[in-house]
Formats: sequence, structure tokens, C-alpha cells
Amino acid sequence: MSNVFIIGVIGGVCFRLGPILIAAGHTVSGLHHKPEQADDLRDAGIKPYLGDIMEMTTDELIKAVCGIDVTAFSVGTAGSGLNRTAS
Repeated sequence: MSNVFIIGVIGGVCFRLGPILIAAGHTVSGLHHKPEQADDLRDAGIKPYLGDIMEMTTDELIKAVCGIDVTAFSVGTAGSGLNRTAS
């Protein structure tokens, strides 16, 4: 099976996707941006990776996905507005 990395894993779509992938036999890890979210991810069987996609360098993102077969991207702005995504 595949090693799957979900960017935006704590969001509604991907927080539901993780358990589905695990049930299908995949190993799942995911990027989250608040330290307090890690326990919920672990409880769901998802390996947490702390970072903010809007602030990460290319090298940091490469490190995060090293050894990953599939990456899913599902990131919103969590209501923070266009100033986070307009550039």
C-alpha cells in the first residue's frame, strides 16, 4: 500500500479522508499548523507533521514529503481572508 501525506489534514475533507485511507491499508501522515492538533491526528491513526504551508520553505516541504508515495492537497484559509492567498 501507499504512504500518503495530506496537506491540510485537519480540515473537514481530509480529516475524514485519513481514516478511509487507513482502513484501506495505507499509511497516512499529514501537515497541520497548530501543535494542539497533533493528539487528535494520532488518535485517528494519522502521523502528525507540524508546519504551516504558507510559511514553509521549499526545503521544509521536501523534507515533509520524503518517502511519500502520494500527496493530497486540501488547504483552505480557515476564514483568515484573501490576504493569505492573494499573493
